[in-house]
Amino acid sequence: MSRALPDRPASTQPPVPAQPPVPASSALRRPGFRLLLAAVLVNNTGGEITLLGYPLVAVALLHATPGQVALLAAAGTLAFLVIGLPAGVWVDRLERRRVLIAADISRFALLATVPVAWWLGRLGMAQLVAVAFLTGVCRVFFDVAAQSFVPGLVGPQALMSANAALTGANSGSQIAGRALGGFLIQALTGPVAMGVNALTALWSAGCVLFVRGGGRPPSAARADVIPLHRGVRDGLRHVVRDPVLGPAALSSSLGNLFISITVTMLPVVLISEVGLSEADVGLFFAVAGVGSVLGAIVTPVLTRGFGHGRVLWLSAALCAPLYLLLPLAGHGARLAVAALAFLVMNLRNMIGNIILVSYRQRVTPDELLGRVNATMRFALWGMLPVGSALSGLIATSAGPRAALWVAAAGTSLAWIPVALSPIATMRELPPPPSR
Repeated sequence: MSRALPDRPASTQPPVPAQPPVPASSALRRPGFRLLLAAVLVNNTGGEITLLGYPLVAVALLHATPGQVALLAAAGTLAFLVIGLPAGVWVDRLERRRVLIAADISRFALLATVPVAWWLGRLGMAQLVAVAFLTGVCRVFFDVAAQSFVPGLVGPQALMSANAALTGANSGSQIAGRALGGFLIQALTGPVAMGVNALTALWSAGCVLFVRGGGRPPSAARADVIPLHRGVRDGLRHVVRDPVLGPAALSSSLGNLFISITVTMLPVVLISEVGLSEADVGLFFAVAGVGSVLGAIVTPVLTRGFGHGRVLWLSAALCAPLYLLLPLAGHGARLAVAALAFLVMNLRNMIGNIILVSYRQRVTPDELLGRVNATMRFALWGMLPVGSALSGLIATSAGPRAALWVAAAGTSLAWIPVALSPIATMRELPPPPSR
């Protein structure tokens, strides 16, 4: 998911007079941020193509079982659980722009092996699982570095604007990528569609190559770089002790656990039980992406009217009952109702993401930002492979639709830790500590 101030510890900066509020569009006025936004947009569009590509290739071409589809989905997000925490320490030691470029180039090379193996008649589940895991490693580094790069590009007052733009771009990529992915897979086959995703990684790397500004984290210039275990501990401590990040991490982790079950088994249900084509599945997911676009649009309006704290948990509580409509996916009106529920789920997730990412970037010291971002990613995204594996167990014993019902029930209750925390009494989230 940005500052024009010099890239140095805040304690060494002289006092500056109060500045007038920065216009909401200020983030987009910075060329470096626009290039990063373009990289994220094309990167995420390619990622959405692959999101559909993996299960559809596995089911349609390799005749994978629900358990194998779950294993494939788990492999794609396992990296957040395996290296999520140390990745933040490494990102804080390195120049973030170079991390982004290296992640994109590596992703290109990995994804390009899929169409090549298919053309040679050698594509198998083992290769798909390996590519999914290794591209997941690339994604860990790209996401942590990108979120840590934003504050140095746009300035602290434009963080909400920047994150709304980034999440809006992500929403647009969901709509375009899922719809495009479904049609590409149906028209050109899944392996070719994944080859298109490989090209998007090159485009993203080209955009980041021309970004100027953002600076390097202070720790990267020091000879006495902190040990890995201490860096991981510092990130964890910051999150656990923060009155907002701690409860939010718990709630979001539970939500992601059950959302992972949903995203893993929903394509299986839509294809095998409802009888949709690959293109129709792409359109179904694209419609849900509209919810993310709406979330990016309404978040600034809602937070101005009701406050960040109230919107954070009330939006979750009000949307939760609608999640129970998603397992009703069927023909006709039942399909429309399920699409609406999926749309609402995406809308609520986008609202929470914008508020929490902006808060995290605003209150975290720059030299610690990579580790804190990685800790949150570990807590949130680390649940995705667990959910994917759990979906396979449920689907194998009770069927794919039963997995959707378990996921719907869990997602509708995941907001409770936030409601029981101090966040529920906050109209506005705490300001950054004085330094």
